[in-house]
Amino acid sequence: MRTAIACFTLVLTASACVIHDGADDGGGGGGGGGGGSGSGGGGSVTPHAGRWFYDETTPVSSNCSTIINQGEGGDFGLDQSSSAGFRIIPEDGTAPFLCTLSGTAFSCPERASRTTDYRANGVDAVVTIHATAQGTFSSATRASGRQDATVHCTGSQCATLGGGALPCMFTVDFVVQAF
Repeated sequence: MRTAIACFTLVLTASACVIHDGADDGGGGGGGGGGGSGSGGGGSVTPHAGRWFYDETTPVSSNCSTIINQGEGGDFGLDQSSSAGFRIIPEDGTAPFLCTLSGTAFSCPERASRTTDYRANGVDAVVTIHATAQGTFSSATRASGRQDATVHCTGSQCATLGGGALPCMFTVDFVVQAF
């Protein structure tokens, strides 16, 4: 099973930066479609409430070790939506978060925050990941954006988890679509 933090998870769901354990459950997938209203050209949009899929499309930059998982796709829910903002329910174990809307542009300043304590596994390391996301809706059921994540570690064995490069940061571009 792959360990991952949802990073905008628009991120909106799922993924950000976590320690990758090298195993993959082979799961994933998602779909597209759905109706909705809104426009990507200067108007405003109210995102579709319901199920969404998040897909990281392009790694932009990173100074994190390859041991650090720098993203993956996944499902998430959007349960509150208005022309002023929306709330994301990630399916990656991180807490729900709020995003603001201005026309078609969105900002999620506290996209994800996750702490993983490896001391129970005999490794003196506590890893904390923080992510933010911003982007633009092209319709009520589709958006694209960029997520920025920072990985911090405390403990005497952090170098074994991050190759000595912690804290580190990475940026990915993503798309999200309702289904």
